[in-house]
Amino acid sequence: MKKNRLALAALIFMFLLNACGGDASAASLSTDKIISEAYTAVAMTSMAQVQMTQTAVMPPSASKPSLQSQPEAPLPQPTVAPLLTKAPAGGDQSAADSAVPCDNSAYIKDLNIPDGTIFEPGETFTKTWKVKNTGACAWNTFYAVAFSSGDSMSGKTTPLHKPIRPNETGNISVDLSAPYLPGSYTGYWTIINSDGTAFGNPFYVQIIVEADEPPTDE
Repeated sequence: MKKNRLALAALIFMFLLNACGGDASAASLSTDKIISEAYTAVAMTSMAQVQMTQTAVMPPSASKPSLQSQPEAPLPQPTVAPLLTKAPAGGDQSAADSAVPCDNSAYIKDLNIPDGTIFEPGETFTKTWKVKNTGACAWNTFYAVAFSSGDSMSGKTTPLHKPIRPNETGNISVDLSAPYLPGSYTGYWTIINSDGTAFGNPFYVQIIVEADEPPTDE
């Protein structure tokens, strides 16, 4: 770079010397000024070249992303399944609230044989209760009264005589026999469905058996 500047200054000096008609004195007087101006011209030329080089090398500035916020897409809403409010169709199931079980019962009252009724040993009788169907399924003749606990009094599983629909009451009965030994006896019974599954609260029969009095001699 320094050699280039000196060559440029020499060229300018020769030009001025020719312009002054070869007058060496005039050329000598203005040499310092010419060299100063030459260095200034070389410096400006170098700066211009550096700027052009930087402009050519520098990559174009990347465009800035837009700061404008994009609208957010709405979130998908969950799908809620409808609540089951009625019992499913099929079989003897009625259109009842799903919270109500298929099979259920409630004791209403005794229709005969009050508690504490006295019987002779081996005496037979029929016990009858009034019950209500509090379930969602109708009771057909495949439903039955079955022994649950206590004293069976020779009773057997007895099918219902007729169907009982939900929310209806009906009478159910079982044939029993008083034990031969004196004492108090209580037997608990319940209703079973066609699968043999018991449901509802058990109901009971309670009797007293008294010994026969021996005949007296007159």
